[in-house]
Amino acid sequence: MLHHIDHVLRVDHSGWPFRSDVTPFTYSLLVYVIIAAVLLARGWPRLRIGSSAVLALFPTVAHIFLETPADQYVTWAARPEINWLGVSSPILGGVSVLITVLLSLSAAGVLIAFIRSRGV
Repeated sequence: MLHHIDHVLRVDHSGWPFRSDVTPFTYSLLVYVIIAAVLLARGWPRLRIGSSAVLALFPTVAHIFLETPADQYVTWAARPEINWLGVSSPILGGVSVLITVLLSLSAAGVLIAFIRSRGV
């Protein structure tokens, strides 16, 4: 949720329902449905692994090709006109990047844990 809050505050990387445009951000909100599926799929380890792979892959790929950590940093550090707080803050830029990196590492860790528990 922290990552999505960061997207909302960086207006240029947000979308519906916070802006009128449907953007990749809008579709990224489906992550909460996938997380629910992972939590409910205890009896279906392959579904858990597949869903976890999607959760690990999509945000990582999106932040390599669509919105790089440099983009995130610059929005906070040097572009106050495109963040809702209207501030220039290198610290917030660093926090934004750190949240993204930790998100990707956590998702990869969950995927690895599910694979190990399945014995795949």
